[in-house]
Amino acid sequence: MIDKVEKERRIHEVSLLLRRKPIKFIVEYVREKWGIRDAQAYNYIKDAKEEWKKYFENVKQCGMNWHISQIRDLKDDILEKQTLNKDDYRLILDVYKEESKLLDAYPKEKIEHSGEVKVDLNLEGMDIEEIRRLIGTLETYTRAKSQGGAEKEGDKEEPV
Repeated sequence: MIDKVEKERRIHEVSLLLRRKPIKFIVEYVREKWGIRDAQAYNYIKDAKEEWKKYFENVKQCGMNWHISQIRDLKDDILEKQTLNKDDYRLILDVYKEESKLLDAYPKEKIEHSGEVKVDLNLEGMDIEEIRRLIGTLETYTRAKSQGGAEKEGDKEEPV
């Protein structure tokens, strides 16, 4: 029987082989090298694939965090301007929308049969104070969503 460190070393070695060798080769190689049965070789392959899966999930999360930080930096740069006009507020709303999409907090856009994407966000007729309140609401919601909160009532699971 092998210890935990040896098992992890073997899984690591198999994971390196998975990048460039076919499964049949790996099974034969580890069977001869470590004197194990095919079933155990397949277990090592399964464990190595799980490690690769964890690795890529981590890479994906790091990439997502980077994009969110870039969006927040852009938003902060816009907000640091001394005077903001209506186009600046529209840009801020677009930045919040993109952040919400990354956080999976934005409703899916409806695609019509014509192929056009329609999103109803009409700022016409809104004064600056109404737009500021909308931005404040969006900021509160996206911050809470990024911290794991802000569930809508329809999102909560009911006990069965």
